[in-house]
Amino acid sequence: MNPNARKLLIRLVISFLIFCSSFAMGTLGFMYFENYDAWDAFYMTVITISTVGYGEVKPPSFEGKIFVSFYIIYNIFVLAYSLSALGAYIFEGELKKILSSYTHSRKIKNMKNHIIVCGFGRYGRSVCQELSHEKNHFVVVDSDINKIQDAERLGYSVVEGSAIDDKILIQAGIRSATKLICCLPKGPDNVYITLTAREINPHIKVIARAEEETDEKKLFIAGANHVVKPNSVSAMIIARLVNSPELVGFIQLIMGLSQTETTLKTINFLDLKDEFKNKSIGELNINQKTGVTIIGLFDKIQEKYIVNPNSSTIIHEDLTLIAMGNQEQIQNLYKTYCKSYLNS
Repeated sequence: MNPNARKLLIRLVISFLIFCSSFAMGTLGFMYFENYDAWDAFYMTVITISTVGYGEVKPPSFEGKIFVSFYIIYNIFVLAYSLSALGAYIFEGELKKILSSYTHSRKIKNMKNHIIVCGFGRYGRSVCQELSHEKNHFVVVDSDINKIQDAERLGYSVVEGSAIDDKILIQAGIRSATKLICCLPKGPDNVYITLTAREINPHIKVIARAEEETDEKKLFIAGANHVVKPNSVSAMIIARLVNSPELVGFIQLIMGLSQTETTLKTINFLDLKDEFKNKSIGELNINQKTGVTIIGLFDKIQEKYIVNPNSSTIIHEDLTLIAMGNQEQIQNLYKTYCKSYLNS
């Protein structure tokens, strides 16, 4: 909660306490000056504060009239202060923010099979941009309020807090998430998040960032499925630009980093329609029907990639197809060969 919101909330709480104390003061005052019982004193307090104007329980005494006069003046100030505090809270948008926060929390709580992105720095921002482009459901976790506000302005679901805290990860829905991406700049933080995530959800897929060579080994030991070293990747691209600039252009093309719409997608065996299962790549005739090129396969059993597979290769349950094409071609691929459109 930002300082201004906290200040307004404190004013609301003070208003409420003053209002309650006014009721207590009025009830005790009528009991003392007019010898009312507690219920009649409370009744007189209510009709005095509300200015309803119902008749008194009995005609007031001289002392009672003096008390009521000052009590009414006091409550005018109480009402003015309370309305001022409530008005500020409503018109400055804090009430709207509370309702929005509640709705937002409910939305995250109901998320299933989503992605959690820990850290919204330059690296995390780029990851979220790509996830958003691919229409993935994800939640951003960061302890920096400014970064959280930036993420909110972009329309992302957010949780403010340190991803190192298991309660924050639970709030982000880690138990029902399928993937977690550690984008924090400090290796030990990513290691700790990986350990925590693996403990809470043993089946979650963890992709972690590593800046140092020593972090990579620790992350794998902690339970990361994949470790990405941005510095190493950047160095490789720079070196390739010197020797093979066309190759770098092609890599950017298939990774969606160029101005073209070319992209890569994976298709699991189970996603294929039944009539296309256990058939060869040649029999599927994907390129002729959709324009998409199958540039590789991933064998889950042997855990290896098959680049430029032979057309006679049979697509069985252990293989995942890696397809390349533009957005329209990919759409046609899913429509023709898959049971439903999936963000692989």
